[in-house]
Amino acid sequence: MKKIAFLLLTILLTTEFVAAQDKVELLSGKVKKGIVDHETAEYIYFKKKEGGLVTRISKERIFRVLKSSGDTMYVYRQDTLLEDDYSIAQIEKHIQGQNEARKYYKPWKAAVGGFCVGGASGVLPLFYAFMPPGVYMALIGTWTINEDNFIASDETLLSDEYFVNGYELAARGKKMRYALVGSVTGLATGMMIMYIVYPYRGPSTW
Repeated sequence: MKKIAFLLLTILLTTEFVAAQDKVELLSGKVKKGIVDHETAEYIYFKKKEGGLVTRISKERIFRVLKSSGDTMYVYRQDTLLEDDYSIAQIEKHIQGQNEARKYYKPWKAAVGGFCVGGASGVLPLFYAFMPPGVYMALIGTWTINEDNFIASDETLLSDEYFVNGYELAARGKKMRYALVGSVTGLATGMMIMYIVYPYRGPSTW
């Protein structure tokens, strides 16, 4: 009975701590949970728990801080002198687009292409084997993202310019990561197959 009571008390205290956390929402859409310690003109100082290590986050990376009290502090400020600077509402759409891309966009073709390029590179000497995947990654970074492949929880969001801009930004980063994982996996596989087929017996065999 005491064990059950202790377990329930632990769950209750943990739930209360999580609920009492501040949330720092970055312009990338990612959220850091913990406790805001203090702030300066350039940084917000943040720790994951009481007594924990205090780290700083540049205000240039932060959109807003959601306080555990329920208050919202907007760190981002629109520069009205710049015509292309986003408003608060536009930034919210931009961040929503990034989060939706991280959840729904799956660039498997980039991963498969990277695997094929990496696998074929496995037949090359080690010094040259990394060059084709590197070229492939560079090309992936410059290719246009096809908006027809965008998937969102609400298709009407894809008609919003700022949502799509955020979606494309996160989709490009995700495509690069998929291509990198595919290339590294393919290269390792290609090298392994080459080693099995042509075991290394010294410099003269390569």
